[in-house]
Amino acid sequence: MDALTFAVSALLFSWISLKAKTVKLRDGLTADLRAGWDDFRSRRRLWVMVCQGAVVIPVWLAGYQLLGPVYGQRVLGGAAPWGVVVSGFTAGLVAGAALALVWKPGRVGVVV
Repeated sequence: MDALTFAVSALLFSWISLKAKTVKLRDGLTADLRAGWDDFRSRRRLWVMVCQGAVVIPVWLAGYQLLGPVYGQRVLGGAAPWGVVVSGFTAGLVAGAALALVWKPGRVGVVV
C-alpha cells in the first residue's frame, strides 16, 4: 500500500512543469546564514508572526495545558468537566480546520 502511494505521488509530480531557474552559489555557511537572515528580515509578516508565536504559544501552553487541569480539578469539579472543555476546544479546532479548507480570504495576514 505504501509503495502504491509513492507511485501515485510520482505520477502526480510528473505532471508539474517547472521552469529552469538560475541558482546563485554562496561562499559557505556564513554567507548562507547571512542571506537567509536578510531574507527573513525582509518579510515583515513572517517575522511578526514568529515573534508573536514566541510569546503567545508558551503563555497558552502554561495557561491551558498546565493550569487548565488544575482549574478543572479545583473549580469545575474534576476531570469530567475539564474533559468537556477540552472536547469543546478540539471541536473548535476541527471546525476551524474545515473552514480553512473552504474559505480562501484575499488578505491572509489580516485574517491571521
